[in-house]
Amino acid sequence: MNFLAGGTLFLLFRAHPVWRLRRPLRAAALSSIFISLTIYAAFAIDGTASVAATAACVLIVIGGYLPVVAHLLTHEIAAPPPEVDPALSLTWRVRRRLLFGGENRRRRLWTRKRRQLPQKSTDALLRLELLELSLGLGEFGEALFHAHALDEILPTGETHAFALHRQAHIIAERQQRLAEAQPTLHRLLRLYPTSEHRQDAERLIRLYETAK
Repeated sequence: MNFLAGGTLFLLFRAHPVWRLRRPLRAAALSSIFISLTIYAAFAIDGTASVAATAACVLIVIGGYLPVVAHLLTHEIAAPPPEVDPALSLTWRVRRRLLFGGENRRRRLWTRKRRQLPQKSTDALLRLELLELSLGLGEFGEALFHAHALDEILPTGETHAFALHRQAHIIAERQQRLAEAQPTLHRLLRLYPTSEHRQDAERLIRLYETAK
């Protein structure tokens, strides 16, 4: 039982950086396993293993791991949150959650999300959800409305670039108003010259210039 407890804890924690950075903790944890097994084996060979001896060995293992567990907990709590572009994560969360299922399911979800909008008009995630749902259901006017709202709500970043690209895409390709999409396309290129949407924006600009 001691071996299983210690081995399980070791397997759980061995991939954590604490094993590389805190060698004394690792040594204490592994030593506690060795000591507890040695003591328990001595009792077992002598035929006097008891509940008290077993409990003592378990406590030794737990005591050896307490510094490790304490360090892990304080490390995780004190560590600053990872720097993740909020809308990039929002964008992929939205697309994973919404872009599956049939039209009936998506329309029911769209209706439910729309009812939440009056109370959450500045909720970027809700706006992204409604943008994608509206676009998928062919509600291009409403999708454009949410894209414009996101342009106002979102800070500079990949999600804002995504919202600008959605604006241009809806105007130029869904509503067939290529000329009216040009200011948004040029703004997208000016604000985000290295964006993943750059090539598509340049394609729509060239298409407009060729058609003039």
